[in-house]
Amino acid sequence: MDVLITGGTGFLGSHLCEYFLEKKASVGILTRRQASTAVKPSMFGLLKLSDRVEQIPCELENFAQVCELMAQHQPHVVVHLAAVADVNQSRQMPLQTFNASATGLLNIAEAVRQLELETRIVNHITDKVYFANPIPFVEDMPFHTGTIYEIAKQSQDQLGAFYGKYYGLRIINVRCGNFFGAFDFDFNRIVPYVNRQIFLDEPIVLRSDGTMTRDFLYIKDAVRLHDQVLNALDRNEHLGEAFNFSNEIKRDVLSIVEEIAALHGHTDQVILEPTASQEIPDMTLSCAKAHKVLGWKPHYPFADALAETCNGYLDNFQRFRREILGA
Repeated sequence: MDVLITGGTGFLGSHLCEYFLEKKASVGILTRRQASTAVKPSMFGLLKLSDRVEQIPCELENFAQVCELMAQHQPHVVVHLAAVADVNQSRQMPLQTFNASATGLLNIAEAVRQLELETRIVNHITDKVYFANPIPFVEDMPFHTGTIYEIAKQSQDQLGAFYGKYYGLRIINVRCGNFFGAFDFDFNRIVPYVNRQIFLDEPIVLRSDGTMTRDFLYIKDAVRLHDQVLNALDRNEHLGEAFNFSNEIKRDVLSIVEEIAALHGHTDQVILEPTASQEIPDMTLSCAKAHKVLGWKPHYPFADALAETCNGYLDNFQRFRREILGA
């Protein structure tokens, strides 16, 4: 097998399935043996990617299963995306949250080590690991204790660093800003939520005062960064190191809402109902290391990417209205 993706049915995972398939790679994704019966709308399902990738039942927290899987398929590349990413859900599921991110990476890395595979691992973390640090965030900042989601991701990051630097595994830690694009249907996130509300002509209600700042990365740029990361791993360079990837912008939530509204010609007032807790107030990444070391830069300017995203949502909501919106 060429590429194995954990979290392969998610937003970035679906895009990566399509990306590697276009490169004529054989692609597999891990599926839980006891999967949830709830089916969420996703690019993976809407574009029927299941017909083109191999779906492999495996519990990431079970080392024996992971080791058997790695021995059988010997993937050239593993992209580890599995996570319980919803903050509210992760608080209710601390064990599952830690297992999906940290234990999953530990089992994959240990299987690669024991089996002496040449697998390259792209270890996706999050910019949330910089909790309680000043902006802009740089890769050598210390970690501080936050929510279980942040703790799980910090542990996943440190395990990646350990296996890369101590054992020489070909692994790089990737820390990205907030992904956005027209196939993101997690309506707890600001870009899909605002697009949905405008399409349905319903009020836009923010659960904050709108002043929190966030950094972003267009999903197409999130896909493209894998070329530079895998090239570095091919050269056995920067093993266990971390790299930031984003548009390096500091945008408050309210300005993002207003920009999306302007793109749609929407003029209704935004309603502010500050109820969010445990949110990081300001998040901006410095990507100087990725620029200098990997030669990476985002291809899509933020304004252009946001406009393309809004147009894409209109198309998706019209094509897949029942599947996405249930009406």
